[in-house]
Amino acid sequence: SGKTNRFLNHPVLSKISTQTTFYRLADKLNNWWVAQIGGLYFYDRKKDSLHKITLGVIKNNIQTQVIATDSSGDIYAGTMNGLYIISPSTLSVKKFLSKKEGLTSNNIVGLLCDKQGMVWILGNIGISRYNPYTNELVSFDVRDGIEQSNHTLGNFYMAPDGEVFFTSSDGFNYFFPENIKSVKTPLKVMLTSIEFTDTTFTSPEITSYQLRHDQNNISFSFFAVDFQFGPSIQYRYQLQQFDNGFIHAGKERTARYTNLPPGKYRFIVEASLNGYDWFSMQRPVSIEVAKVFWKTIWFILGLSGALCGILFLIYSNRIKKIKREEALKRDFENQLAQVRMNLLRTQMNPHFLFNSLNSINSFILKNDRQNASGYLTKFSRLMRLILENSRNEWVSLESELKAIELYVQLEALRFNDSFSYDINTEKSIITEQIILPPMLIQPYIENAIWHGLMYRKNPGGLLSVHIKDRNNEIEICITDNGVGRAAADLLKSKSALQNKSYGMKITTERMRVVNMAYKINARADVIDLYNEEGVPTGTKVLLTINRISNKNEN
Repeated sequence: SGKTNRFLNHPVLSKISTQTTFYRLADKLNNWWVAQIGGLYFYDRKKDSLHKITLGVIKNNIQTQVIATDSSGDIYAGTMNGLYIISPSTLSVKKFLSKKEGLTSNNIVGLLCDKQGMVWILGNIGISRYNPYTNELVSFDVRDGIEQSNHTLGNFYMAPDGEVFFTSSDGFNYFFPENIKSVKTPLKVMLTSIEFTDTTFTSPEITSYQLRHDQNNISFSFFAVDFQFGPSIQYRYQLQQFDNGFIHAGKERTARYTNLPPGKYRFIVEASLNGYDWFSMQRPVSIEVAKVFWKTIWFILGLSGALCGILFLIYSNRIKKIKREEALKRDFENQLAQVRMNLLRTQMNPHFLFNSLNSINSFILKNDRQNASGYLTKFSRLMRLILENSRNEWVSLESELKAIELYVQLEALRFNDSFSYDINTEKSIITEQIILPPMLIQPYIENAIWHGLMYRKNPGGLLSVHIKDRNNEIEICITDNGVGRAAADLLKSKSALQNKSYGMKITTERMRVVNMAYKINARADVIDLYNEEGVPTGTKVLLTINRISNKNEN
């Protein structure tokens, strides 16, 4: 009609009417596709509705520069990030092409569909051809005669007879697409030198090398021949069995490896003009770095034999040590048996039996049948406990305390109750679950009575036995308020009856043997007690033994 329509006040298109527009296309249904700086828009003329197309995962504005449609009606949108192929029915992206897929550039500045249905993609560098029927993508560069630099927006055209024109600031290309044949001239890649730690090979012809273990610093120099476009060649290389993949070197033509471990390797290098078509060297190089002598099979076998000999000697010495330990163990058992017999003789020494039977006889002569019967009952129970405990290497703390209490009761009766006693145990200690060697406490009780309380002139004698819990140890505190050790020794030396007492000596020896055999760390500390004036007020014995339960013993 020769009229111009503006859309500044259009109810729908006014939203995009002031934005920079690079290209506009009407599709087969005469709906509009608008490429703008703010993205790609679709205008449905029948419904009078506008839609912004989401391109890829980037939901922000993507500058769209050119649009085309192929024979099937799919829409092609060229951006600065690559090419998007869009379905007009779903308004969603079907496919995305970039340099990764083979384009010469991600900056798309021109699109057109030729008469054969091929889509030509003009990048700011190079040209690509896309076949929508086979999804084949072919790129053309300077080797094909393309003016591949400084392509700008809108510099493309297809004439009515199908001839295509692409222009640049340096000139233009024109051709009939049906006459284009894709022929790739391979690049010839070769090694120019190989340098080892102490040797360099120039223009090497050998493709296999055997190296010492100290020749493991290697440099490869390479080159691709192309007299016209040599400065544009880029390289990548890989040392197989060492590199996980190709290392892109750009225009760098040297690969260096240091301290290569022993092993077999294969070096390959490839070259490309467009970064998509790569051509490999024809003769890869094989390299084997030898192992150091101490990693060879013969050295390992020799070392293994030496180790076996050493292990045999260690085993033999271990057997001898075990035999010696068994002999020592038998000696310990013999010593323990001897101590046990000495202990039994100590507890049943004639002096104790004589005094006990005299006490019973005294009660009988006085016709004190009740005390005689009670004394005799306690005496028999004590003898039975002593005999039972003496047969075992370990007894419960409960059984040991019963024997001690019976012994103290008999001694108190024999001395006409001239002293009292107090035996108590902390609530945290379960006496039937704690075990210890038998008759370990009784000699210290006997010593407190006979050498402390017996010489006391004043009434009020007191013997205290307290069992305390000290984490992993049991502490037995035996305290008397007798005359003390110094006074007892003096009185004993003046006494006409100087009986030999072996109880303490045998107990000390027995404790030493038990500690060696069972590792219980039993120990006894004797402390003299004094009042503020320095007068002896008694003796304290601290007997400490590792806490051992019936469960551990079992």
